Amino acid sequence: MTDDLFMDPTHLRHLGWHSFDYFVGGRTVSCPSLFQRWLETQHPIPGFYTAARFRIRSRYLYFSRPYRWAGIGWMANRFPDFYELYLAFIFPARDLYVTLEVVK
Repeated sequence: MTDDLFMDPTHLRHLGWHSFDYFVGGRTVSCPSLFQRWLETQHPIPGFYTAARFRIRSRYLYFSRPYRWAGIGWMANRFPDFYELYLAFIFPARDLYVTLEVVK
């Protein structure tokens, strides 16, 4: 899928909200909600890039001032799948902050 292009960690220029899911063992979608099925925001992510495992402690999309004032930052961090699929090219985030913890 083309929306997976930006979250693939082997992509050289862009990272997305789910880019680091590849290092936490991936993600399976067993029973998405009606909202997620209708908007097609959930799909499986493989976890095969490394044997090292991490836990995501926090993720945050940071926006420039006009987008923060308009509430885009709040909405994007509250509904990241919807934001990345439908709004990321209209209201681009400035930074993505991800804090990982090593799972031993």
